[in-house]
Amino acid sequence: PALALLPLLCFTLAAIVSGCASGPPPGVPADAVTVTAASRGQTITLQTGQMLLVELLADPTSDQVWELVAPPNQLILMPDGTRLVRTAAQAALDQQVRTQQLRFVAQAPGQTALRLLYVNPQQPPPADAPEFHIVVIVSEVVAP
Repeated sequence: PALALLPLLCFTLAAIVSGCASGPPPGVPADAVTVTAASRGQTITLQTGQMLLVELLADPTSDQVWELVAPPNQLILMPDGTRLVRTAAQAALDQQVRTQQLRFVAQAPGQTALRLLYVNPQQPPPADAPEFHIVVIVSEVVAP
């Protein structure tokens, strides 16, 4: 009887440990600024050299991904890659949904817009495609 509870105990412990894990995802600096769908329409402030991590839900079974409508001004904000990840919560619930992470690095002071659409890259975007947009302001690093 006690051995029968072992798998449940291991699963619960794994969920607790992964849920308590803090810090940025692998390859993301500790000072990165993370935005989600809740940040839509906001103005985000970065310092030169700082990373912006955009995390938006995506369903890989739908053939849709978040894509830039137009690149931001790359003198100010440079795209630095994208990937789909499965969070511990998504795995625990056995969800098909993933989190798409889009990385950008602040290059120089200025302001630029970041606009993404959730689309199938093989087809023209529909007029009602879900959209995410923010304004990014980059300032110089202030010396202490």
